[in-house]
Amino acid sequence: MAIVALAPGVTLAQDGTPIVDFVTPDPAECWIAPRSIDSIASALATPLAGTPTMVTPESDGTVGQAADAETVAAVAAIAREATACGNLGDYRRVFALYTDNGLRVFAADRGMTAEQLAGALAATPVPLPEASWQGVRVRNVRIQPDGRVTAFIDFRAPQGIGNVFIALIHQGDRYFVDSEVAVPSAVATPTP
Repeated sequence: MAIVALAPGVTLAQDGTPIVDFVTPDPAECWIAPRSIDSIASALATPLAGTPTMVTPESDGTVGQAADAETVAAVAAIAREATACGNLGDYRRVFALYTDNGLRVFAADRGMTAEQLAGALAATPVPLPEASWQGVRVRNVRIQPDGRVTAFIDFRAPQGIGNVFIALIHQGDRYFVDSEVAVPSAVATPTP
């Protein structure tokens, strides 16, 4: 959910069947503290078990059961906060919503090295102008047999709509992104 601006290669697609319509969060809705550059670099440099565990729509997009309203609301909340942080231009705050595995999957999916990602995140955050704020919507939220929650997240920006497929895990009192991959147009509009 790290916003199209930091996600080279994200596919822009037409609108799919949404669970809810797009909402455009104000940057003031970004409450999470930024993740340190050292924490991000360490996560990217130290794989927990070799390669990152990547969840793809082909493997998990239609598996599992439809999520209950509370889970859908929790997924919408994390998507909204991540988008607010992206609108704030603070990707260290966006990545505070990711597990170490989620960071590795994000970098691997976009073909970014640890140095490239850490370098991009070292810059002083620059808020997007209001006309460029991204909107977000969540669809097809499913609870997987292993407890993970998967969903398609769509981002609307002035240049079009980008889609990602995420897997979330519950840690403490909230969900965190444990896998995020850009979705090609062909699989960006599954039925909810």
